[in-house]
Amino acid sequence: MPIFAEPYKPPPPDPIPIFGEPPFGPALMAELVRTLEQRGWACDHTLKQVKAFLQAKDLDVEPVFKWLYRSHLYCDCALVKAFHQHTFPQAGDSPGPRAG
Repeated sequence: MPIFAEPYKPPPPDPIPIFGEPPFGPALMAELVRTLEQRGWACDHTLKQVKAFLQAKDLDVEPVFKWLYRSHLYCDCALVKAFHQHTFPQAGDSPGPRAG
């Protein structure tokens, strides 16, 4: 009898974000990232573009920023990078070097 009855299947990827749910749904998160990428911006290591997007959608900025800070995402490019890598950090993790 084989040790493994079924071949190994990796678990499905964790939903974005790993650290809790954002104050908005995954479709809006994808739209935010798409908007940031399409604007051709150069990251100034702030959340200025995220704030502009949220305000344009008439969304409350404060809970989103609290969620971003808990996830150690301190600038626009860090959010985009984490979205594409599916690696939203857990609260309490070392923030490490900033993406840029």
